[in-house]
Amino acid sequence: MTKYLDRLPLQPRLSSSSSLFIYFVVLLLGFFFGQFVGTLAIVPFLGADLEAFTSFAEDPSSVPNGQKISWLMQSIYTVVSYILIPLAFVKYYEHQRTRDISPSWKGSPIDVVIPLAIIFPFLVVNAQLIQWNQGMDLSFLGSLGEWAVKTEQQMKEQTEFMTQMDGIGDMILLSIMIAVLPAIGEEIAFRGLLQNYIHRVSGNAHVAVWVAAAVFSAIHLQFLGFFPRMALGVLFGYLFVWSGKLWVAMLAHFLNNFITVLLVYSQQQGMMEDTSETPELLPLAPTLVAVLAVAGVGYFYYNYYKQRGVAA
Repeated sequence: MTKYLDRLPLQPRLSSSSSLFIYFVVLLLGFFFGQFVGTLAIVPFLGADLEAFTSFAEDPSSVPNGQKISWLMQSIYTVVSYILIPLAFVKYYEHQRTRDISPSWKGSPIDVVIPLAIIFPFLVVNAQLIQWNQGMDLSFLGSLGEWAVKTEQQMKEQTEFMTQMDGIGDMILLSIMIAVLPAIGEEIAFRGLLQNYIHRVSGNAHVAVWVAAAVFSAIHLQFLGFFPRMALGVLFGYLFVWSGKLWVAMLAHFLNNFITVLLVYSQQQGMMEDTSETPELLPLAPTLVAVLAVAGVGYFYYNYYKQRGVAA
């Protein structure tokens, strides 16, 4: 653990706890600023008509090219909130190089093979978490539970609208918005900065990985998807801590999201059966095999870098 912290180039300008608190506030404010910039960016497409903005906000599909406008707005939001603002924080607040968010940027073949090897069985495991989480009864939360279910339904409808693809061109654009930009931005914001600050404050890599993953999931405001998204955050966090290379977590994040886009596209094109409306839990045996595969690949990767004095 100490070796990992010693190798981390990013040094807080003040205390670690101060940098953690200030960064978290900046990150939250950045979400609103990113939304503001994204809204400004679509003004040329909607004009200065308040009614058009209202219609778009309530139902993007009611506006001509509403889906593409939504894609643009979401992409700009991601770039501003998760990439530009965190990197600006490193450069102008911490007065350090933006590349210092990762101990190393050098790669080797194993750093490419491991994310590929671990993400496929992990998708199987996470699919079970998704079904379990979505089946949770939140009625005991009263009005909060009702709000969570309603919000989840709205997010589902929005996702279905945003992921409707008419051809390969749409698939490529959607992959950039859903896979490329979030993989870069969210790993910078949550693993490159937040997780590292928590690691310095707590002195414990496991605390840093799990807390950062919980924040990463909670910020998405999808309570019926909290645990599977947190599990993803944990996976990305450990890949970063073990290898000391942020781009490895970015690659795994990209693969997870890109595979999802490919599956949706294949279903829409009739290449695969759409089972989203009738989801079923996998039998116990293949699920256990997937869990063992994830654990085995993860342990191999951890041990590989531990022997080289890198893994925390």
